[in-house]
Amino acid sequence: MSKAKNIALRILQILLCLLFLGTGISKLMSRPEVVEGFREYGAMETLGALALLLPRTAVYGAAVLSMVMIGATGTLLLHSQVLFAPFPFSVLILLAIVGYARRPQSMRP
Repeated sequence: MSKAKNIALRILQILLCLLFLGTGISKLMSRPEVVEGFREYGAMETLGALALLLPRTAVYGAAVLSMVMIGATGTLLLHSQVLFAPFPFSVLILLAIVGYARRPQSMRP
């Protein structure tokens, strides 16, 4: 991978990390009655965000966070919130790029 692509990928990882750290920590720190049932997602988002920072674990962080984004997109579509669905779907695409680029050598053809 060229140096420019590696830098762009690293910036993308940091931005995604900040996005998920913000949402994950807010779910973990909110009052229980506000986020009842969402604490597990907060933990997954926080751990996935931290995994994105390390190149060796970025593929696993991207995989966990992709599952969250698939669920978010599906939930919005099922509840007729079609106008909001493009955001989690776009984040899912960015996570797929990170996961593909940071996959271990053993997963490459």
